[in-house]
Amino acid sequence: MEDKEQKPLKVVDKRHFTHGGERREPDAAEAASIKETSASQASAQSHPAVKKEKASGPKHEAPGPVEPESLGFAEFILSLSSSAFVNLGQISNPVTGQLDMDLEAAGSIIDVLQILEQKTRGNLTPDEKEVMEKTLYQLKLLYVQARQRHLA
Repeated sequence: MEDKEQKPLKVVDKRHFTHGGERREPDAAEAASIKETSASQASAQSHPAVKKEKASGPKHEAPGPVEPESLGFAEFILSLSSSAFVNLGQISNPVTGQLDMDLEAAGSIIDVLQILEQKTRGNLTPDEKEVMEKTLYQLKLLYVQARQRHLA
């Protein structure tokens, strides 16, 4: 490997406030560094090759984040409830392939769903409300049955 000459590392504090919460004014070196950075960014943006690359986009784009509209509230509830069904031993664990029972985890998920029901009350569509009510009813019923079996 070639030994390339390394530039010294310079750390610039770009925080706008001091440790005490006072507004901090940038020192002269920092102000020059900020101006230099913004100037180089502006020249790169005005360069025709950069514009062309931006217009065509990168050649290999990674999939972007899931759009919020693609995952609805009902799907979110069903996703949470599927974890509870696994913890109640109703669905086999996708990792082990076995039926597992973790009543504490199932109870925590049911509690989260109840909190969501309370916080979203009056703001759900009729379909979302129905999914929430039926899912919670079924999970509570299964939880009570599993708890009774566990205690017996």
